[in-house]
Amino acid sequence: MESLAFKNLVLKLRLLYPIWIVIAIFSVAYVPSVIFVQNDILSTSNNVLEHETLFRLGIIGACATAVLMVYISFYLFLLFENINKNNARLMLILALVSVPFIAFEVLKFVSIGMDNPVEVYNNLNASQSAMTIASIFWGLWLYPLGKLVIESNYFPKFLGYILMAACFGYLISATIKIAAPSLQYLLVFSEVLTFGEVVFALWFIFSGIKKN
Repeated sequence: MESLAFKNLVLKLRLLYPIWIVIAIFSVAYVPSVIFVQNDILSTSNNVLEHETLFRLGIIGACATAVLMVYISFYLFLLFENINKNNARLMLILALVSVPFIAFEVLKFVSIGMDNPVEVYNNLNASQSAMTIASIFWGLWLYPLGKLVIESNYFPKFLGYILMAACFGYLISATIKIAAPSLQYLLVFSEVLTFGEVVFALWFIFSGIKKN
């Protein structure tokens, strides 16, 4: 890869990463926490009506999250393909698998009939389930990414290890939500692990990479 092309690739990632992080946290984490109330149809329906603008922004944000996921994972593939092409391909595939689940979430949001509380709740519950499944792949793609970070020497090696730890954080969280909801108290531990992804992104944004 030519030096100028490499620099442009890194610049694109450093510009898109913060946008992606902010939009994803807003649409995937914040908006559902305001709108959706587990096992409470009436409160969920009322929240949609009371925060309709926020709800609509969440839909737009979810769409943007999916699109940015495609671009960022592809640019990371280009960044690392000369380091280990097999791991770079695996990273890209696992990242892209999550996109249809985000699309399903958006579809459920858009199809909500505001005058039917049960429909509102059922659709939002289905979208939350889709996000839980998507989070499995949000975790899995971080493992090969972490290995690539370690192999590349573009970043400090500890960033690769915390990315791999973040992978397990997402998997633990999804497992608890799907199979062991009684262990909700362990979600704090899994969320601490997933923070490694944010640390990597912040390092990338503010420090860039060191190419030997």
